[in-house]
Amino acid sequence: MKEGYLNFDGRQIKIYGLPRRSYPNSRRIECFYKRKNGEIWIGTRRGGLWKYDNKKFSLIPDTYGKTICAIAFDDEETMWMATPVGCMYTQHGQTFSIPGLNSFCASLILLGKDSVLIGSQNGPVLVVNKKVDRRLIHPV
Repeated sequence: MKEGYLNFDGRQIKIYGLPRRSYPNSRRIECFYKRKNGEIWIGTRRGGLWKYDNKKFSLIPDTYGKTICAIAFDDEETMWMATPVGCMYTQHGQTFSIPGLNSFCASLILLGKDSVLIGSQNGPVLVVNKKVDRRLIHPV
């Protein structure tokens, strides 16, 4: 079986694989995110975060070995990532963790200009202005 991801253009299926000779964990794809500009972002299980710009794959520096479960970009170009160790966001080339959110996070939904709903092993978590909003926390 071939590994990678599939693209169907309406007539044929093409298989694309991330560079796995140097990065063997890159074949373990967890999520995709397609931006309006056509870029495809790929989160992997311990293979890091990858970007495909319709020409080549690029590993985002310092992400190999990390697992990315979900990706989203907001209108201000902030990239949000759900991971097994919490939720992070990247802004102006720097990555930050959401304080107080250290549990397994599997999904996220952008709710507006300043809010993100995160699916975690402890239930839904609302993040407002990059901080956990405690009003939504329910005991497990």
